[in-house]
Amino acid sequence: MTLKRIAILGLPDEGSVLESGYLIQSISNFWREEGHEVVGITDLKKNVSADIAIVHLDQTKVPTKYLDYANRYPIVINGRCGSIRKDIFSHALLSPESDYTGRVIVKTKDNFGGYPEKNRRRGWQKLRHKISRVPYHARKQILKLQSNTDSSNKLKRHYWKHLETLNPLHYPILENIEQVPEGAWDNPNLIIEKYQPETDTEGRNILRNWYFFGNRNGHEIHVSRTPIVKYVGTGEQQELYEENMKDPELQQRSIPRVLVEARKALNLDYGRIDWAVHEGKTVIYDINKTPFADYVPFGAQKTGSPFEALTFNISKGLCSLIDT
Repeated sequence: MTLKRIAILGLPDEGSVLESGYLIQSISNFWREEGHEVVGITDLKKNVSADIAIVHLDQTKVPTKYLDYANRYPIVINGRCGSIRKDIFSHALLSPESDYTGRVIVKTKDNFGGYPEKNRRRGWQKLRHKISRVPYHARKQILKLQSNTDSSNKLKRHYWKHLETLNPLHYPILENIEQVPEGAWDNPNLIIEKYQPETDTEGRNILRNWYFFGNRNGHEIHVSRTPIVKYVGTGEQQELYEENMKDPELQQRSIPRVLVEARKALNLDYGRIDWAVHEGKTVIYDINKTPFADYVPFGAQKTGSPFEALTFNISKGLCSLIDT
């Protein structure tokens, strides 16, 4: 492949992509070691020459102006993915009328609890968000509501109806649909889904990651005793991760059709899908177009770690996107 100049388009306050901590930083390091040039773009007023543009904005919905800017380049990666809101791809959505008796989970439609969007708010929208996050007891005093059941229920409904963020490490998991706060159903920022965990023989929860770039794939399996599995890289979780990653068949596994279809529907050239197998059925938890991951330094001696090999492999997917 002829050496290329690759421009990675990010938000103004994200800083250099080569010092970002995102997976694309490690992928870029492999490209740079091969002789490609990688530059970051955060100012749409500048005209930066490049052979390839990668849209890499850590936002659930990409503003049209960024897509328009990127699509001026000869080759664009993720240039057709405008949004990764959960309600677009989820097959587990519930409504108050759903005939479902199992456990449920309350999430934000936006990625990572809505916090990437929160961090971008300005002016009145940001102030309104702060007001909506005032603790329950404090707002009760501010609004001078009477101390009775009716007013308490009204405040609770108001709180859930206008909530804009949730801690993604602790999305509420409820025993049944009747326990969903009334205001949550009316909140356009939230979704209520069936809670569909995958567990091992010891009752630990399992999370599977599918990384992809062009025609290259990489896989991870995480195991945790917490209901919402996030990789923390310590203790039992680290040991089980390393054990799973040594499985020679892991990186050769076939991709479930539902994952392939979700990726295609969102027009994703690069990203990660978090998924699991619940009662024999593939369940998508989340889709990310700007994943964070372990760091592979530029120019350093390689360690031979499984994730380093995974990162190197998916970096080769750039060739397939150029060829097409």
